[in-house]
Amino acid sequence: MLLLLLEPNAALASSADLVIAVFDPIDGDHVLTERDGAALGDHVAGLLGRVEGVSVVPRDSVRAFVTAEKAKSYEACFAEACQIELGKALAAQKSFTLRLSRLGDQCVVKADLIDLLKEASEWSGSLIKPCTAAEIVKAFETMVEDFRLARVGGVVSSRDPRPEERGTLRVVSEPADAPVFLDGRQVGRTPFEQNVAAKQYALALRLDGYDDAAEMIVVRPGRTALVEKALVRQTGTLIVSSKPAGATVELDGLTVGATPLQKPGLLAGKARVRLSLDGYEVAERDVLIRGNAPTTMSFSLQARMARISVLSNPDADVQLNDRSVGRTPVDLDVRPGDVRLRLTATGHEPSLQSIQVAPGEQRVVTVTLTESVLTEAQIAEQDAATTRTVIRWSCVGAAIVSAGVATFFGVRALNAKSDLRSQSPGDPETADRISSGKTAAIVADVSALAALGFGIGAIVSW
Repeated sequence: MLLLLLEPNAALASSADLVIAVFDPIDGDHVLTERDGAALGDHVAGLLGRVEGVSVVPRDSVRAFVTAEKAKSYEACFAEACQIELGKALAAQKSFTLRLSRLGDQCVVKADLIDLLKEASEWSGSLIKPCTAAEIVKAFETMVEDFRLARVGGVVSSRDPRPEERGTLRVVSEPADAPVFLDGRQVGRTPFEQNVAAKQYALALRLDGYDDAAEMIVVRPGRTALVEKALVRQTGTLIVSSKPAGATVELDGLTVGATPLQKPGLLAGKARVRLSLDGYEVAERDVLIRGNAPTTMSFSLQARMARISVLSNPDADVQLNDRSVGRTPVDLDVRPGDVRLRLTATGHEPSLQSIQVAPGEQRVVTVTLTESVLTEAQIAEQDAATTRTVIRWSCVGAAIVSAGVATFFGVRALNAKSDLRSQSPGDPETADRISSGKTAAIVADVSALAALGFGIGAIVSW
């Protein structure tokens, strides 16, 4: 089985500059499940396989070899020494080692390119990220890209130069995670440590929000060149205006002035701006302060609503700016400015109130309504109206009673007429029924006329 595995890998070695074996992560803290770890290894192998001049030992071959050899002398291959030996057995030139370990509530994500002949790290990358599968995958993707850039820049080579031709470059910065450029090509991020060709380089660190740090460095054969950089935070000017002006400006909780404001010398980056002004709603907004440039913000402040509590004696209907809003007592939220109130109650004179309210003001308005004083003509009109009302409703009642009487006797007259058809002309009861029917008919007619007259009287009095 060993021969079958070695044949395709040997072909790879002859047709590509660099043959790399990728194993599952070394994960002593069990950050990922075994299944997720295997999937991560497959993903990293796929990414490395797209790097120009790199061939990756098929992951199926790696898994098959690990399974076959584990029963002999290898344990589950989660140690660097084990992976080095297996990489050699797989005819790879390098192994790409993945490591995961916990650091508090974060995770250290590390990758090393191991030269299997020297059994030493030729390239490495390290990031601290949240311990979620998504963040860990992103971290390894970033490091594979750094490896690609390093290979393009000539930092990682497929050949084995003599030790005296190479040296180690180590770059650290504060803050960390700054992109590292050698001769204009990005080769990784700080902290950065790699075995590189011994020569002179143009080194640059470029991190958003900080001034670029650049210098010429010389890496000497067999020695380590250490570069330490404290990056200088860029500063910018913040210009803030507001309508109305005079609002207090806070930057990340610290008061820095009032509008209109021009504040120079602020550190570049994200900040939280808060404006406050008596009588107006607080306004807050995030801003990205640009380095070496002005950043402008403008605010249109919204006036706070005023509240009017309206009380009256007696209770009255309330109109606000000619719109009915309820009955006292009532609380009204109004816009600042002129407000018109009108209170009305039966038997009392209307009350008109015109008031001026400020933004955010709370005011209580108490109104005592004056009873209405009637003139003799008004009293006479009220008496006449009362008389008309009495007559009107009396006529209505009389009309209803008369209509009822007319209906009753009308029915009796009709019944008497119906009975006469079945009586003999000479029967003594016949004359009595005729007389009774005539009387009922007369009463019905009179009552109907009375009902009509009372109805007309009710209509007229209305």
